[in-house]
Amino acid sequence: MIKFDRIKLLTKANYVSWMCPKLVNSATRPNTINQKHPFNLFMHLRPDRNEAIIEFSAKILLDEYVNLISADTIRQCFENIIELGYCSMDIDNILIDSKILSCDVTLDIEGISLPENFRQILISNLNNVSTFTVQKYLNCGYSVSNMLKTKHLKVRLSIYNKLKEMQTAPNRGFLKMCSRPENLLEYFKGKFRIETNFRNFKQINEFCGTKDNRLMDVLNSNRNPLLSIFDKIFTLDKENSPHSVNENHTLFDFDSINQLRDALLLKECGNDIKLVVEVLNSYYSPKTNKRKYIKDYKKILNALPKNTQSRMIIGCIRDKLSA
Repeated sequence: MIKFDRIKLLTKANYVSWMCPKLVNSATRPNTINQKHPFNLFMHLRPDRNEAIIEFSAKILLDEYVNLISADTIRQCFENIIELGYCSMDIDNILIDSKILSCDVTLDIEGISLPENFRQILISNLNNVSTFTVQKYLNCGYSVSNMLKTKHLKVRLSIYNKLKEMQTAPNRGFLKMCSRPENLLEYFKGKFRIETNFRNFKQINEFCGTKDNRLMDVLNSNRNPLLSIFDKIFTLDKENSPHSVNENHTLFDFDSINQLRDALLLKECGNDIKLVVEVLNSYYSPKTNKRKYIKDYKKILNALPKNTQSRMIIGCIRDKLSA
């Protein structure tokens, strides 16, 4: 079952019969509630079009936050919005007659220890180091994304320490709202969250396998979007690798002068594939296809014992996603 940490949906305005006047800023945005803390909640009514946009995070479930948003918990999400006094709404009709505009697909995994050099591990296992970039995520993990301009081709995958993220200042207000915050923190011990973000209909349709992105169709999808995105970003190259000059081999242990040249350049770059790409870009023509060269450098890099371990970590994460 697919689970989400956030969904944004489009439904009918007449399914929302009342909004708390204290929370609506009628001077700037009439018929709108926009709350970021202690959890994300956005509601905007367009009565003239009979449209309502409703967006919320899984934290609306409070003590049941660990269950995330799913086909099993979606009704409870709406019931909590009502019980907390934000609005009155026709839940039955919203469940039947809504489409998801964007969402964050999420999974919490455990049983994996991420080393300090996890960023380098991610980089060394990228399908294409020229296309994908690895950046810090909230000081508790990393996000990997591509730099394409076409919106439906953009992908992003975040991997981060969920317990550490829960203990940051923005989450303190949320934890105070929960009756058993210590249980939540205990649950997230040793867990890492993996999350991808879909920002348009086409992405949701492609990765969730729906035709018109109806709310319950998306929630009941039998696809595995996280695994699909993971396989777009990372590669698990199991081919035999050539020797590396870094691991007690002499200059005469290579099969060809090209292998020796590549190993020496990789060593000079500190085994940093990103830096190797920068060097290649400075010497080769922009029209040169450098992917074929990068494949050879990655074979050398993956021959190192520590990089064999890095492939095992990436492989273990993939196994968790496919379980």
